[in-house]
Amino acid sequence: ANQEGRTILFVSHNMSAVKSLCDRALLLRNGSVAHNGPPREVIDAYLSRDAVNRLKQSWDSPEIAPGNETIRVRSIQLLPHLEQPTDAIDVRTPITVRFDFWALKDGSILNLSLHLLSIDGQCVMNIGTPALTMRQGLWTSQCEIPGNFLNDGVYTISMMVVRNKSTPIFNLEDALCF
Repeated sequence: ANQEGRTILFVSHNMSAVKSLCDRALLLRNGSVAHNGPPREVIDAYLSRDAVNRLKQSWDSPEIAPGNETIRVRSIQLLPHLEQPTDAIDVRTPITVRFDFWALKDGSILNLSLHLLSIDGQCVMNIGTPALTMRQGLWTSQCEIPGNFLNDGVYTISMMVVRNKSTPIFNLEDALCF
């Protein structure tokens, strides 16, 4: 609505346009209003509709694992610190992100870069490990995210492997969702 009291109806699946042009949004499902409110809330409801928790991915051997000639991913998992395993993950839940990988060559100087993204693809946090000279074998890295650190919402995690502190050599995109 502008200062003259007019309302413009803008219909779109372009979330960036909705977020920048609108001060109110409606989400319709099967012809009925499913959500009505500020664009940010409605966009999150729209994008998270099909999102499901994906808390772990793993591969049994380097031959079938994603990666390249330098590294292969063994597993990536989100470990929520819950009182009961059936409890829901919420903003109060501390979580650990664990990444296991095979280094395939001695002497590679590698570090990891964890990217935490909101459901609409905005980078919320990026944290990297120190660069280490790798020996061939299985390596583990963990990141602790404290409770009450994130806002309510749906998030994805991507893990990037970087050579010599500057050259990305592998990116496991949207590996986890919670």
